[in-house]
Amino acid sequence: EKVKVIGGNTERYLITNARPRRQVIQDEGALNELRAKFAQEDRLFGWSRNQLSWENFAYLGSLIGRECATYVPGFGQVIGYHAVPENDEMSITNSTPDDVVLDSVLDRPARLGVYGHIHCQVNRTIGNFRLVNPGSVGLSFETPAHAQYAVLEFVEGQLNLDLRAIPYDVDAVIQDAHD
Repeated sequence: EKVKVIGGNTERYLITNARPRRQVIQDEGALNELRAKFAQEDRLFGWSRNQLSWENFAYLGSLIGRECATYVPGFGQVIGYHAVPENDEMSITNSTPDDVVLDSVLDRPARLGVYGHIHCQVNRTIGNFRLVNPGSVGLSFETPAHAQYAVLEFVEGQLNLDLRAIPYDVDAVIQDAHD
C-alpha cells in the first residue's frame, strides 16, 4: 500500500449517521438553529450516502478510527491520525496547552505527529515531539481560496518542513464541479 488513508469525523458521520458533538442548547432560538443544522446535515449526508456503491461505503467504513505509523531511518517514528489518536473530533491548534497536546499522544512512541481535522496549519515542537498539520487543500479556515499542504523532507535525522498555501480560483472549481 503506497498511500495511507485516514478517515475522520465526516466519514464517521456519513457511515454511522452519528452527529457532531454539540453543547446542550439553552433557548428556543438556539433550538431552531439546531433544527436547521440537522435538516441541512440530513440532506447533505443523505445525498452523499446515495452516491456510494457498497464497495465505496465499506471502504469508508474501514477508515474510521484508522491511524498510521512509519519509521523514518535516522529520524524515528512518525504517526498520522485525523484529530488526535482515538478521537476524531478534538481540536489541537497552535494555542492548545502543551500538556493537553502531550496527553493526546502520550502512549504513541513517536517523534512526529501529522494530523488534519482543524483545516489550519500547525507547526509545533513540544519537548522531543513535533506536531504538524498541513491545513486543508479545499477548505482552509485560515486562508480561504488557498490550497494548503506541507512538504516534509527528512535529511540526516532532521525534519525540514515547508508549509505552503497556494491561491486557486474558487469560481472555476465550483464550475468544474457543476460541469
